[in-house]
Parts: sequence; C-alpha cells; structure tokens
Amino acid sequence: MSPAIPVWIGNRHYPSVGEAEAACRSIIDKHPGRSEPIGPVSAQGNPQLVDDPDDVAFLHDLVRLHPTPETVFGTTGVAHFLVRVNGKGYNDNRCFWVLRDDETFNDFSWPECVKNAPRQAG
Repeated sequence: MSPAIPVWIGNRHYPSVGEAEAACRSIIDKHPGRSEPIGPVSAQGNPQLVDDPDDVAFLHDLVRLHPTPETVFGTTGVAHFLVRVNGKGYNDNRCFWVLRDDETFNDFSWPECVKNAPRQAG
C-alpha cells in the first residue's frame, strides 16, 4: 500500500488525494439533477445550480488548478457552477460545468484539477 499524498485545494488541506476526490464527489452527490434550464443551459442533462457558498468557493479554488484554466474561465470569468450529466454521454455521469459571465458554458475535469493540486500549502 502506497503512502497517502496530502494535497491542498485553496486553503483546504486534504490528507490524501482520495479525500480531495471525495470532497468533489460529495458536491456532485448533493445535486441529483432537475429538469429546468438554467440561463442558456438547456434542461437536457438535468442541470442543477451549485449555490452553497462553501461549495462555490471550493469550486473556484479547484478550477484554478485545471491544466488550462483559461479554457474553463474563458475571457469573462465564471458566473455560476452547475452539476449536470456529461453532454457527451459518458455513462450518464454527472460532472461540474461552468456558466461563464458571457453565458457560454462548458464542463471541466475535476480529476485533472485534483491531480494538479499542490502537495504543500501555497
């Protein structure tokens, strides 16, 4: 068994990568989906707005760790985070999406963000 690798997401310390991944999954699990559109995001995929302030702060810190954060933030920044079924149909997995200030939206890979998390406080 390999030793746990501690990581930091923003100012949050996780004793292991697995615990950081569990934090991401817990936010996804809080959002089982709904059937209304959110802004320009269609109801397809059951989008649900992430509106808990702690979860939103966590997701802002998480997305900054993305290998190419500019592709997530775009040129205008993030207005909201959503949990939605992946539009590409990957086993109906729910994942994180950003709704940008310019009303464009896209999903992003939270595992890639966790993978890039610093191993010590920044």
